[in-house]
Amino acid sequence: MQTFLPYPSAAHSARVLDDARLRKQGQEAAQIVRTLLGLTAGYQHHPAVTMWRGAEGALGWYTSEIGRECRRRGFAASFDTEVFGLLYRAGFMVARQPWWMGDRQFHLAHQSALVRKLPRRYGPHFPFAPTQMPYLWPTDKGTFRLSKPDIQRIKEGELVAWPTREP
Repeated sequence: MQTFLPYPSAAHSARVLDDARLRKQGQEAAQIVRTLLGLTAGYQHHPAVTMWRGAEGALGWYTSEIGRECRRRGFAASFDTEVFGLLYRAGFMVARQPWWMGDRQFHLAHQSALVRKLPRRYGPHFPFAPTQMPYLWPTDKGTFRLSKPDIQRIKEGELVAWPTREP
């Protein structure tokens, strides 16, 4: 589960995503919202859920940009309507920016992941992104953490250890 933000702008991030990843973002954002609102029991401790906790309105904003870009490309998209309905009923209509939005290292980690996934597609968009940077998962303490799989990849030499933000 992931919400890709290679740029601080959700609209710019949506525009750069390949079709398959773009469409998946809407589904995953809706799953994260359902989890944050307690409508789904699973994924409560997943880092993609943790990073949006407290910034539910901003996740709605991100989802609307993903939906807008899907429709611009000719794809049907109803997930953004679902997300806004859920957030509205729960009272989360203020889009408070999460602390990590705009953090250079955070967005660079997303660029790096996209380049690893599809080098020919994303390499030209992010020519200076390091290809061995792990995901930096925001915590509710104003720091980043690494996932267990990425820690293993660092041990195996697939990824390079990267400094994480101190509180």
